[in-house]
Amino acid sequence: MPSSVQVVPVRWKTKALPASLLEFTRPTAHPAVLRTILQQAPVKARQLLAERVTSARDRVRTKVRAQELLDRAIVISHDAGDSDVADALKLAIMEAVGSDAPVYTSSELEGIRTGRDGYERVLGLLKKSRMTLAIVTPRSSDNPWPWWAAGVAAGLGKPVFVLRASGVSADTGLPVPPAHAIDLAQHDDLVRLLHAIQGEMRRRPKDPAEIDLEDVLRSCAMQHSR
Repeated sequence: MPSSVQVVPVRWKTKALPASLLEFTRPTAHPAVLRTILQQAPVKARQLLAERVTSARDRVRTKVRAQELLDRAIVISHDAGDSDVADALKLAIMEAVGSDAPVYTSSELEGIRTGRDGYERVLGLLKKSRMTLAIVTPRSSDNPWPWWAAGVAAGLGKPVFVLRASGVSADTGLPVPPAHAIDLAQHDDLVRLLHAIQGEMRRRPKDPAEIDLEDVLRSCAMQHSR
């Protein structure tokens, strides 16, 4: 008597999928897990699975790349009201060492300082960063964060420069060696700072003396007039 074969329709419901295939419904699945499933999958399904593996791998690489940048970053610590000066300085630094230079201002990193573990996040960043620049203005005199960032970085043995903007007396005692005290209103001091950054980053695509630093000088002057 011939045997009869009952055809059971396949219902693609997520809850009915094998546990291993459920990984493909999770956007954060690790590429290694997806690769293992791929090797065990039917041939006809491999194209779809390969696309998911590639997508997951790209996400992981992007995250790793972002962390690598932070690990070698130059951090510009400043008061929120001094963001114009910080942004102008960042552009000058990127012109001196390359547009892909990992330079971050306090404004850009504000997100990591929020929440209960904000202190630990900032501390972790300073430990991994390459250099810290602290902008000091009359506005920031009551803000402990720039001074704290400079002190922590110095304690960790990182290069620290304190950048004095217009309105801060030259007689103000700065807790750094004289060579690391920069007057942002002086063109020659800015050139000296950029030379030091080029040496630390081991990049010198352009002579700092040839960079137009008027935006930084203008921003400092505007801060003094407010």
